[in-house]
Amino acid sequence: MSHIASMGGAIALSGCASFSILAPASNSTVASPVAADVFWNADLQAGPLRVVVDPGANDLTNSFSVPSLSADSHATASIALPQGAHTVRVTGNLWDATSHAYTALSATQSFQVSTGPGRPVT
Repeated sequence: MSHIASMGGAIALSGCASFSILAPASNSTVASPVAADVFWNADLQAGPLRVVVDPGANDLTNSFSVPSLSADSHATASIALPQGAHTVRVTGNLWDATSHAYTALSATQSFQVSTGPGRPVT
């Protein structure tokens, strides 16, 4: 039996490979530089990981520290962004134990950058 879970920027069936954007939180308001944290729960294939802010504009993959490709790992960065609305998107290939192959997956999350103290967007 599968259960559906929402995990910070990703919706996944429990037991399935997925990315989660843990920071910045969905619909949050944060100050720059922005602390970013991407999590994956299955082995990540070397090479195709991409992290883009405002898709089509800023590929910031090289700004992220990726200490491990193993399941239950994080990629983190501190990113200077201008004030305003932004979207972060992570894409990559995660190991799918059911199909015994890497599967292309992604997660997307929106947030706001403010010059003042962070607060939830209402």
